[in-house]
Amino acid sequence: MWAAASFAILLLVVQICSSFRPVHLQRVIHRRKANPNKSFTSLARPTQSLYATPASSEDTPIAFVSSLSVDQELESALVEVTKSALSKLPAGTTSVSLAIVSVSSSYDSQSSMSLVVPTIVAQAQALGVVIENLVGSTAGGVIGGVGEDTVECEGTPAVSLTLTSLPDVEVKTWHINEADILDMEYADTYDAGDWLKCLGDVGVGESDSNPNPNMYMIAGGKFQKFLDHFLKGVDLAFPSAVKFGSVASSVSSLSTARIYSYSHDNPDSQGIFNSGVVGVTMVGDIEVKPMIAQGARVVGPTYRVVDGNDSIVRSIVLDDTFGSESTIEDVKESDSELKRAEKKMAEDMSKLPKPVLAEVNMMVKRLDDDEQAFMKRALLIGVERNYGVSTPTTVPNTVKEFESLATGKGHSYLVRQVASAGMRDGSVTMPKGSVDITPGMRLRFFVRDSEGAKDELAALWTGYKKIALEEAFEGKTMFKPAACLTLPTMDRGQKLFGDRGNSQGLESGIVTEYLGSTVSNSGFFNNGVFASLYPGASQTSVFGSAGLHVVIGAKSDRPVWGGGGEEQNGADAEKQKTSPSLKKIAAPRDEDGELVLKRREVQSGRAISVSTINWSVAGKEAVPTSQLEYFLWEKETEVDRLRERNPLANILSNCKAFMMNPDNAKCLDWVGGIRRGRGGGLATVPEFKKADPNIGSLRKRYLISQLADEFKEGGACAVSVNCDGVMFGGSLEDLESVREACPDLPLLASDLILYPYQIYRLRMSGADAINLIAAASTTKDILYSAKIAKSLGLQVCVCVNSVAQFKKLELLDAGVIDAISCSNREWEDMSLNVGGKRAVEILGSQELARLKEKHTELVVLVEGGVSTEMYLEEVHAVGADGVIVGAGLSTALALKAGRAQKREQ
Repeated sequence: MWAAASFAILLLVVQICSSFRPVHLQRVIHRRKANPNKSFTSLARPTQSLYATPASSEDTPIAFVSSLSVDQELESALVEVTKSALSKLPAGTTSVSLAIVSVSSSYDSQSSMSLVVPTIVAQAQALGVVIENLVGSTAGGVIGGVGEDTVECEGTPAVSLTLTSLPDVEVKTWHINEADILDMEYADTYDAGDWLKCLGDVGVGESDSNPNPNMYMIAGGKFQKFLDHFLKGVDLAFPSAVKFGSVASSVSSLSTARIYSYSHDNPDSQGIFNSGVVGVTMVGDIEVKPMIAQGARVVGPTYRVVDGNDSIVRSIVLDDTFGSESTIEDVKESDSELKRAEKKMAEDMSKLPKPVLAEVNMMVKRLDDDEQAFMKRALLIGVERNYGVSTPTTVPNTVKEFESLATGKGHSYLVRQVASAGMRDGSVTMPKGSVDITPGMRLRFFVRDSEGAKDELAALWTGYKKIALEEAFEGKTMFKPAACLTLPTMDRGQKLFGDRGNSQGLESGIVTEYLGSTVSNSGFFNNGVFASLYPGASQTSVFGSAGLHVVIGAKSDRPVWGGGGEEQNGADAEKQKTSPSLKKIAAPRDEDGELVLKRREVQSGRAISVSTINWSVAGKEAVPTSQLEYFLWEKETEVDRLRERNPLANILSNCKAFMMNPDNAKCLDWVGGIRRGRGGGLATVPEFKKADPNIGSLRKRYLISQLADEFKEGGACAVSVNCDGVMFGGSLEDLESVREACPDLPLLASDLILYPYQIYRLRMSGADAINLIAAASTTKDILYSAKIAKSLGLQVCVCVNSVAQFKKLELLDAGVIDAISCSNREWEDMSLNVGGKRAVEILGSQELARLKEKHTELVVLVEGGVSTEMYLEEVHAVGADGVIVGAGLSTALALKAGRAQKREQ
């Protein structure tokens, strides 16, 4: 009796002690240091009761929940994001089938990335939940959230965590090093059996009842050169598997990209790796639908390969199988006989086989400016995806290549960037092993641009919806999405699509649009993605400058637990409230409401494009808080590069020699031109501007000579030339071209001027006046720049977009500035003030009135958003002498190019 009681007491003590088993992170780390060869898995092993998993049934929901933390301390962010994600899981959940973590490498200089896995595992254990499997990586940017609360954090500290509960799904995580895969030198000699033996550990329970395993892989940055070879092996070993993944990234080459793989059942799991590839294989009641957005749109007609093999294309000819559109203009009745004959000869010549580069040179001349610029930057060729497999009619011969996507059939062409070109024979070579060129296959040329990428995403998701509806009408089980992995490359996001004015980017926003507001949406910005190009394809291809969207759900009619922490009820599900921590942080401002700008950090890094993939350069990545700050940093970088090639001493000597020439000694009177153009009314100063940050290209063809003729014919007495290439697509050559086309018109050079170096160059390029942006300059900057300009004979216009900026002009001597431009542009996001009220308020301010008293010859202008006759009357009534019009002219709104708008006094 006593022995039994003693045993019961002893058992109770053991249970109490085991409930206080140490799981604190610091203790776990300390014990690992004491025995570095021992895995932390066994150190933080929870009590056996935590392994209890509810019995699976058809009523047990599949659950994907996602959270994101932007805490500046890594350990705090990991704890916060784990608690938040766990709180969204169904009540009573005691184990997580799979965790997917993405960690910004911006933390790298502050904290050890080795803390990631043990912190998440320990925090979950402390809350009574077992993390069975985990994969993840560091990234240059992370994505996390649910529906409209999904946030894209690029280049800033953030952690995204997705937790899953996958009933009736077998999950296995794994890691493979470079040394574990078969030698690439003998790649052609390996068969499926060789690869299956090599990669056998990555498979789980493939059987007749579960024939299609799903494999999500994340490759380390150093593994990229092995990736094509590795994926070919995986395709051979697991031909029926759905394979997809991405390449880990970082914000800087000083922060090594890490990958994570953890298995609760594997005592040898180390958690963090600097090389190789990690992955998770899932078999059972789970369905995965990867979709690739290649980020390219087609230009020009369809061609057929005449001569080519391996990855080389030597000669091509226009494909007329379906009446391919020609690169030659149609013959018109008004054409002369000679012109008709020339067009007929060109048409006949176009039907002859030609070297690829020769055809490119002919075709590019007929493209608009933007398309020409894209093709000169990178030559992209799409090859027929299924040549020799199915009938030719499966490839639509139309400029609207996205029609194939919108029908759910997938891409018609596999797009690849040309690796090299043969200058002697005009051939082009694609990346080795990426394509297999065969005579007779079709190919088309593509370009990458923002609008094309947006159209492609819309078509891709339209096709997804179409297939889903067709399956429902056919009586199949309605696929219910539980989550979407959003995996764009680093050159997408804000760099491609721009700032949408909120935290959710376009790529994650379209997921919400098509899947609803309760679906988990997470991922990271990477250095390349891989998947099959279209549904049912067996080949896994690697893509740079692309986006991968992976929709995940159950095969069965199993219910879905919403990413926001409640069961989904279709379209009527309530939208989750936005977490305050995920709100976009506004740019810092001073007590006057002016943007606070930091100058560029000399050691800061920038992401740059190498081949088709975006890489980063050495240095700590600094993130601008506003578009003006971004503008400022990019302009500083631009000038730094110019000074490296042509030092300031050379520029000063050249400028001195330039001004000694009698023809260049004196500048034209830009302000005087505005006064003459006003004529008692309001002067219109037309602006040569190629693009606008919010609109994009303003014209299909930016023909300066043609615009100059239009402006002169309209009666322009002064013009503005935007020669900034960072935000407005201009260049110094534009200023020189306008000077040549308009030798008698005074020119204002509009740019973000930060250094005297720029002013000297503008003077030698033909400027008569310069524009200084007050928001980006201090009083000392404006004074110094104005004095340099005056010494060169230039007039000075200062651009202001708030009354507070007049404080910067109070110490300037009378006559130092010649004009004030009141801008409607908001420098934080480059948007234009709706209705133009910003400029109207500045015009009516006392501060401007006092400035005009001091500078009695001052001319006052308005710019930005000038588009209607009514607005012209409004600004004229409150004291404007003229308006600078750029986008308004190109869109043919209310103004006629350069014509002075007369008003009665």
